[in-house]
Amino acid sequence: MTTAVAVVCLPLAACSQAEDAARSAASNAATNAADSLRTKAQQEAVKQACGLTTGSGPLADGQVSANERAAVASIASVAEQAGVPKQYTDPLQTVGDSEAGKAATAKAVDALRQACAGQAAS
Repeated sequence: MTTAVAVVCLPLAACSQAEDAARSAASNAATNAADSLRTKAQQEAVKQACGLTTGSGPLADGQVSANERAAVASIASVAEQAGVPKQYTDPLQTVGDSEAGKAATAKAVDALRQACAGQAAS
């Protein structure tokens, strides 16, 4: 009788180990996929933020309208939620702040340009 019990338990233990291995592999794959998506979202948010200050970007001329402030505030919020570093989100928040004066806005735009220049160099 003990031989029969051992024969039944051995395959069950192997099945349990295989199931655990499959769960672990699936969990690792999901984690890696989520990390990859998070990184891509951060990179895209930084790209969008940096695009504001270059070429024909709305902050390139140093003038910030009320509509541009509102748009920048929205971008700052999305960038922050995506986990973008503060070197980008802090200046965006300042520019998006309707109470920020011209000097603070200009300083924030310069800080964003510097952060973007540092990002482009790396």
